[in-house]
Amino acid sequence: MLPGRRTSNGHGHISKDTLAAAIAFWMTEHKPPVRRFTPHDLRSTLRSYMKPIVVDRDVAEMLRNHKLQGVEGIYDRHTYYQERRDAPVTRLFLG
Repeated sequence: MLPGRRTSNGHGHISKDTLAAAIAFWMTEHKPPVRRFTPHDLRSTLRSYMKPIVVDRDVAEMLRNHKLQGVEGIYDRHTYYQERRDAPVTRLFLG
């Protein structure tokens, strides 16, 4: 979706600012009728919409690439990979 631009073959990691720059460029060029937003705004919006579609709390945190907090995060080593793939929100992107 966002190829690395620092390598000639496009297989490098993207810069941490690539998505923010892409959003800023899109907002400047297209002037949509929405307020400016950041990549973090997308993450918080996603989290807000996961609750009504009944995505488990642990799975929702893992979908946003957050670690589980406290003792739970120390002892729970499960990756939740299959649960993340099965989450209703994931089906929007993976079909």
